[in-house]
Amino acid sequence: MKMKYMLYLLFTTLLIVGCNEKETDSTPQKHIPSMTQNDSTPHKSIPNNDEKILTYPEFQELAIDLEKKLKIKGFHFKNGSSTLTDITLIDKKLTFGKRDTLVLSGSLEPNKIPQPTHHLLIFEDNDDPSKVKNQLVVRLAYTNSYIGNDIVDGNKNAGFKGTNQTLAESTELMILSYKNLIISVQLTSQDKTNRDLFIDSIHPIVDMIKNY
Repeated sequence: MKMKYMLYLLFTTLLIVGCNEKETDSTPQKHIPSMTQNDSTPHKSIPNNDEKILTYPEFQELAIDLEKKLKIKGFHFKNGSSTLTDITLIDKKLTFGKRDTLVLSGSLEPNKIPQPTHHLLIFEDNDDPSKVKNQLVVRLAYTNSYIGNDIVDGNKNAGFKGTNQTLAESTELMILSYKNLIISVQLTSQDKTNRDLFIDSIHPIVDMIKNY
C-alpha cells in the first residue's frame, strides 16, 4: 500500500512538471535586437547631421567668394547673382507643397529682405560677347538638410538614338552635392562641347568649395 502511494505521488509530480514546460514553451518569445546586429530593415533612420551643414550666412559668403576668387582656366567671370538678385516665384506643387518662392523663409514676407536660396555665376571663354563659343554656368542651391559630398549626376545627353544629337552634344551638365548644398555646372557650346574642358572647369570649383 505504501509503495502504491509513493508511485502515485511520483506520477502526479511528473505530470505537473510536464504541463508547466508546455505552457512555458507555448509563450511567444520577444525578439530583442542586438546593438551589433546587422540591420536589414529597408527604411533606416537618418542620423542627425545638423552639425555638418553650412549656415545661410556661410552659404552667402561662399557665393560671393566664388564670384571674387574662383579662377577657371580658359574662362572669364562675366556676371552673377550679386549684381542682379533673382527672386524666383514658383508653383508650390513643384516643391511638394513646401514653399512658393525660392527664399529661405519659403515665401515673400512684408517688410523683410528676401534671402534667396540659390546663386548663379556665369563664365565665358571670351571677354567679347560676339566671340564667345563656350558658356559655363555654375549654380549653388541652399537646403536645410545634410545631403553629403558626392556627384549626384554627370551623364552626357549625347548618344541616344532617335534624339537630336546636335542639341545633345551642345551641352554638358554635372550636379554635385556638398554638405547641404547642391551645385550644378553646365557647359553650353555653339558647337560640340569639349568633355575634357568641362571636367577641367569643375576641379577648381570643387577645390574651393571643399574648404567651407
